[in-house]
Amino acid sequence: MSPNSLQLHRLTQSSQFEQIVRQGKKVSSGSLVFKHMESPDGAIRLAFVVRKKCGNAVFRNRVRRILRQQFYAHFSEVPVPFWAMIQFFGNSKDFSANTLHAEADGIMRKLGWIA
Repeated sequence: MSPNSLQLHRLTQSSQFEQIVRQGKKVSSGSLVFKHMESPDGAIRLAFVVRKKCGNAVFRNRVRRILRQQFYAHFSEVPVPFWAMIQFFGNSKDFSANTLHAEADGIMRKLGWIA
């Protein structure tokens, strides 16, 4: 795996998810919830969660791709390494990519990553 691979920035173990749920702080914007905590291993790790109730697999993967691109683009502005879980609670009927971008930007503004 290359050192620039996005797979290096994934949360993979259920214990990591549980730790974020128990100890993490929550920021929300529209249909997105961003739960985060300071990184115990010094690396930035993210997980993108879209429930099956939101839509079919094609839709859920599209949402993940959009969110992944939004959040990974702002890694350079992050002051402290963190672990985070980004959850999407919308549905495919009311979905708009522009709205999703705006909600992601809203979360990043609340975190102080962008002006």
